[in-house]
Amino acid sequence: MPRSLLAALALLIPISLHADDKLPVKRLDVIARDLSLDSLLARLSRDWGIPVARGPDLEANPRLNLQLRGATFWQAVDAAADAAGARVYLFQGDGKILLSRRAESAPPQPVSRDGLFRVALRRISASHDFETNTKNCVATLDLAWEPTFQPFYLETKPRDFVLLDAAGKAVPAPPIGSVWAAIDGRMAMPLELPLPALPRSAQKFSLIKGSFQIRGPARMLTFAFGNLDELSKAPNAPKKQEAGVVCSLTSIKLRSRAWTIQVTAELPMGGPEFESFQFWDVNNQIWLENRKTKQRLAPTGYDRVTTGSRKAVVNYHFEDTPALQRGEAGDWEVVFRCPASIVEVPIPFEFKDVELP
Repeated sequence: MPRSLLAALALLIPISLHADDKLPVKRLDVIARDLSLDSLLARLSRDWGIPVARGPDLEANPRLNLQLRGATFWQAVDAAADAAGARVYLFQGDGKILLSRRAESAPPQPVSRDGLFRVALRRISASHDFETNTKNCVATLDLAWEPTFQPFYLETKPRDFVLLDAAGKAVPAPPIGSVWAAIDGRMAMPLELPLPALPRSAQKFSLIKGSFQIRGPARMLTFAFGNLDELSKAPNAPKKQEAGVVCSLTSIKLRSRAWTIQVTAELPMGGPEFESFQFWDVNNQIWLENRKTKQRLAPTGYDRVTTGSRKAVVNYHFEDTPALQRGEAGDWEVVFRCPASIVEVPIPFEFKDVELP
């Protein structure tokens, strides 16, 4: 078989799904023989459905040889970056992951991976405040997850935190405050982790270990309710049910200026408890799909009626937009998307032999 054809077939290997305790993780055998970096990234983007590209500062498009068995997305991306002498850049802003140029003198970045998650140690900074005569050390971590997972909140204080000095002796960690930080649609979040200031003679931490908790949907469900005009005339609230989730269109008001659809979503028992100021319905989606053109009309606004740990009632408003007019209610189908359940899972991390500044 010609060599070029071998390269073209390099990644055409079946994808298997391996279920972790609460979240499914897609794994793939990645075998690239003399394949260009751009071609490899295009295949990774296609097979995982997550855009990965070569950044503008990475001029070279080297040919790579990789052989990974049962790799997660982050294992594959990091392996591609290492083989190309690049680094993984997560804060592009458009949802795309870039491989960017890595300084020739830069050592490999400490990275910890687990299933859908990736934790990278970006820097360790030491400081001396002469006014208070206090010395501090701070580690900046970049926490990332596959963008197909859409979490709600991340706990900023690590659990089961372990610090060992160069001799393997436990080092007391400074007190750290904890909050549940909103994710707001991001696929990565930087966190600063306070560390104790070691003596000037100290060369490294032999171990930095712990885990962060994150909350999000185990998977998403899509409910197709049917024709809006017919739904508005139904004697009872239209209802759909799947996997223990019950979604109802508890109110439909078709006014001339705006249409308002009230959706009540109820999740099955279990899952974490949310505070009154926390919301799990932020990733819920509703849209109207034109029966003929298949165009989608997104809501122009919404207001919450009530939201608890397992039940949310939200009014969604639809108005004409410059790009799309509503027309007749009978032209539209109602589609709603919400979590099948909500899980709280750990993001473990472990870094060994971390050199100090």
